[in-house]
Amino acid sequence: MFDSIQHHDRAAMRWIARHRPRSLTLALAALTYTGAGAVWGISATALAVLCRFDLRILPRQETLLAAMFGAGLSLIVGQILKRVVRRRRPFDVLEDAPVAIPPPTDPSFPSTHTSTAIALLVGLWLTGHPLAPWVTPWALSIPLTRYYLGAHYPTDVLAGAALGVLFGLVDYTPAMVWALSLGPGGAGS
Repeated sequence: MFDSIQHHDRAAMRWIARHRPRSLTLALAALTYTGAGAVWGISATALAVLCRFDLRILPRQETLLAAMFGAGLSLIVGQILKRVVRRRRPFDVLEDAPVAIPPPTDPSFPSTHTSTAIALLVGLWLTGHPLAPWVTPWALSIPLTRYYLGAHYPTDVLAGAALGVLFGLVDYTPAMVWALSLGPGGAGS
């Protein structure tokens, strides 16, 4: 069964490499980087500071931060899984399926860009956050960019989506509100 999955993964990578319209590549490359770990870290830190000092610029900031926390957990677990599974990237295995962005250096399985985007999306929908409809097109496009650009096999993306759903199904809001209340000036001090 694994050989059959691998065969289909490789065929899909070869197909996208042959049919990748150059006109979309630059836009999708820019889009894929919005799902990178560094972007998540900076965004979550900025939002935590806003929440901590009760500066309101977004609706239900604590709930948004809680959904981002779930995405962060999916990133951490995904990075651990990458090091356990150690699947080589498609472009490292297939000469006829080059990557269309600077080649990532970490292992391929699962796609953590996908897991974080999907975890955020599921978390926002689960909590009825008003930004959920606005985040949906972005979150659903990130997995497609990972495949389109040649960074991940389709099964890497599917596994990342499953991981994202798993971590997105937990409402971390009560824990986030409690954590933000700790420290100088907070209710926990």
